[in-house]
Amino acid sequence: LADLIWREAKSDVALVPAATFASNVSSDSQKAVPLQDDSIVIVDVTGVQLQNALIRSISYVPKAFAGLLSTAGMSVLVNIGPDGRAR
Repeated sequence: LADLIWREAKSDVALVPAATFASNVSSDSQKAVPLQDDSIVIVDVTGVQLQNALIRSISYVPKAFAGLLSTAGMSVLVNIGPDGRAR
């Protein structure tokens, strides 16, 4: 879904929180569609703001978290520590 939004919005990156996905959305990005009432919003953010959003996104790993971000237009490296927590 993030890839579809990224291409459509022609933005540098796209971030889509897990809460955006309908329970019946396929993992196949060709079949994924956003919920009908959702809008695409483009905002300018600093590198620090983007980094903070990504850190918060993984802060609950390995637990489920509606704020987990699906990303497009960038690569994110997440290290899982010996305790199973993301860093």
